[in-house]
Amino acid sequence: MEILRSDVPDVAVTLDADPRQIRIGPLFLDNLDAQVAGPTGAEPMVPMVMDQIREGLGTPSIVVAVPTRDVLIAWTPDSEAKQSLARTVVDYMHRGPYSRSTELFAYYAAGVRPLTPFELSQHGR
Repeated sequence: MEILRSDVPDVAVTLDADPRQIRIGPLFLDNLDAQVAGPTGAEPMVPMVMDQIREGLGTPSIVVAVPTRDVLIAWTPDSEAKQSLARTVVDYMHRGPYSRSTELFAYYAAGVRPLTPFELSQHGR
């Protein structure tokens, strides 16, 4: 599967990256061989990665999706591109290898939760 730069409109981070080297901003995946070695390899890093994304975007919360094993997409809840990003999540899940979910989550410093029906409606769902 080829992923083009235009397919990554906001923030994407690979979970196998060194957490001290995570770049906040678009990470284009066209030349990236991203592999997650299973839950035990990724789970300890998730809160740290999520906090770095949230802090890097300067917001108390972010909307997050993991449409495939190798892709994490995050954006601010007030992003003008949120409906487009939500569609991108669905597209990645249907096209990508190792598909996971189209579910959208809200991540705060205190934890993570699925988006409410109202929040989902703001994302075109």
